[in-house]
Amino acid sequence: MLTNYGAVNGPVYYSYLNKNEEMYFATAHETLGIGMHNDNVSIWKKTDDGLEEVFTVPRANNTKRHSLIRFPKSNQYDGLIFSAHNISPKGAFLFVKSEHLK
Repeated sequence: MLTNYGAVNGPVYYSYLNKNEEMYFATAHETLGIGMHNDNVSIWKKTDDGLEEVFTVPRANNTKRHSLIRFPKSNQYDGLIFSAHNISPKGAFLFVKSEHLK
């Protein structure tokens, strides 16, 4: 069975279900631009009404690699925790957590 939650701004490779059973999906930006709607990578949260974009960041200009967001392999956290890859000119990592995370 397939469920359509709504449209997002690129391909989704990673998702995350935290311990509060909140579901998040991350979009990627591919170098060839296949299926891309803009130059951002984003995180989307599943809601009762569909999807809500909760975070977006532009990918690095002139990068030759994919830009993407990854989540932890554990669902032990209350909120949202992730790292974004290849979003700066040097491909630096960004680590963000929500302020209510314990």
